[in-house]
Amino acid sequence: MTVGVELIRELWSGHPVTGAGEGFRLEGFRLFPLPVQRPGPPILIGGQAEVAIRRAARLGDNYLISTTETFEGVAERVAMHRMARRDLGLSETAPLLNRIVCVVENRTARTTAVEFFSRALLSLYDAWHHANITVLSESEREPERVAHDHFVIGEAPECIERIEAYAELGIGHIACLMNFGDPAPDLVERSIRIFGERILPRFS
Repeated sequence: MTVGVELIRELWSGHPVTGAGEGFRLEGFRLFPLPVQRPGPPILIGGQAEVAIRRAARLGDNYLISTTETFEGVAERVAMHRMARRDLGLSETAPLLNRIVCVVENRTARTTAVEFFSRALLSLYDAWHHANITVLSESEREPERVAHDHFVIGEAPECIERIEAYAELGIGHIACLMNFGDPAPDLVERSIRIFGERILPRFS
C-alpha cells in the first residue's frame, strides 16, 4: 500500500514518472488530466486492526471507518487514530464514517426501514465473511440492535441526535449510504429530501 499511495501522489504532481513495482512499470509517464485539487484529492485509508489504523495515520490524509463498526467501536477507532497521529508528530484529523442512513416521516416507516436495512447489512457482510458481522450473537442481530450499532435511521430529530453523538466522538464527516441493499427508489428519494430539508440546515 505504501508504494501505491506514494505513486499516486507522485503522478498527481504532473511531473513525468519513471518506476516499476509489483503490477506496474512506468517510463516517463505523465498523468493527464490532473486533479482539480492541488496537490491532489484527499486520500482516505480504512482499517480496523491497530496496525492498519497506524498505517492509515501515516499514509492517509484522513481515516475512514467502516459501516460494520459499532457505535462503541467507532469511539475506540477514533482514539486509536488520534494516538497514532500524535505518535507520528502529525496533527489530529476528524475521521470519516460510513453509515447506512435513512430519514423517515413516521414510526411505522422507521420500523419497516430498520427491518429492511438490518437484513441487507447482515446478509451482505455474512456472505463476505466479514469478521465484525459473522461474530455477532443472536441478540446483536436483532433489527433494533443493528440499527443502534450501525445506522443513522429514524425521523429527523432522531437522526440529528445520532449525527451529533458521532460528532462528539470526533467524527468529522458521515458518508450517507442511503441506497444500501437496493431499497425502493421512493424510500431513498424521500430520505434524501427530508435529509436536505430538515437535517442539513442543522449542520450547515
